[in-house]
Amino acid sequence: MKALCYSRYGDRSVIHFREREPGDPGPGDVLVNVTAAAINPIDWKLREGQMKWIYPLKFPVTPGFDFCGTVAAIGKAVSNVRPGDRICGMSNRRAGAAMAEQCLCAAKAIALVPKGLSDEEAAGLPLAGLTALQGLRDRGQLHAGMRVMVTGASGGVGHLAVQVARRRGCRVAAVCGPDNREWVEGLGAEEVLNYREPDWLRRAGVFDLIYDAVGTIGFGRARPHLRTGGSYVTTLPGPAIWLDQFIRASIYRRRARTFLVKPSGVDLAELLRACKAAKLRIRVDRSYDWKNFAEAFAHSEGGHARGKVVLTLGAPDASRT
Repeated sequence: MKALCYSRYGDRSVIHFREREPGDPGPGDVLVNVTAAAINPIDWKLREGQMKWIYPLKFPVTPGFDFCGTVAAIGKAVSNVRPGDRICGMSNRRAGAAMAEQCLCAAKAIALVPKGLSDEEAAGLPLAGLTALQGLRDRGQLHAGMRVMVTGASGGVGHLAVQVARRRGCRVAAVCGPDNREWVEGLGAEEVLNYREPDWLRRAGVFDLIYDAVGTIGFGRARPHLRTGGSYVTTLPGPAIWLDQFIRASIYRRRARTFLVKPSGVDLAELLRACKAAKLRIRVDRSYDWKNFAEAFAHSEGGHARGKVVLTLGAPDASRT
């Protein structure tokens, strides 16, 4: 099969097409014919070596955690799907391995895609949707009536976090650039804060929960804007947030949390039910044929995508093989 791969850390120029074998599904695995795969910031951060101190890679690597496709084969212990089923999921493999004609994934990390959701939308949902749901619900202890700030509200995780918080009865202040104001308001934000204004955070007020989907604020800046007992949750792990989490947060009587998203078919099915009921919308900013992967990665790395960037899989450009 054809797959996108890289054999060393570097920029997007290290990615190339090559032949790889997906392997046979283990007892709890499914083999998937991939139709679409989303690009997430973790894909290029891993490739650039930004996370090798906590998440080292074993080369060669096929990137991509998010995918949509049809089940090609199942392991002997799999009972939740059958060959031919249309599914999406977040790969539990070390670097994902979804940007390939076929990929393996744990059956417990996938869910059936409802009718009415495109392959691109379904591929864009898993990692970002699970990050939003698990970060807010589990780490932020989200509940109705809370006042919540979401940074990066027009991004892949952020636009879903706004909707998850709103669906659970929270009042949401969304942080984004002025060009995205109207769209983010349409997601349910009752207030939109323009991060380009120098005093936007000072004017933001006080919150029960600050969900820093792009890791730009930090606990130090967030703390004065949290109620006593409130929580700051960031999607970016690192020494600073660990110090905040275990030492500074208790001193200031505010919680500081980070986390790594976990594949979960149960949580993914919940998100897909919300999509089917039109209570959650996944925005695909741009979709690229996978032979144009360099352009797609460049768009994601630019940091201004509205929603998700997705690759659709077809025959790769022979000149890159």
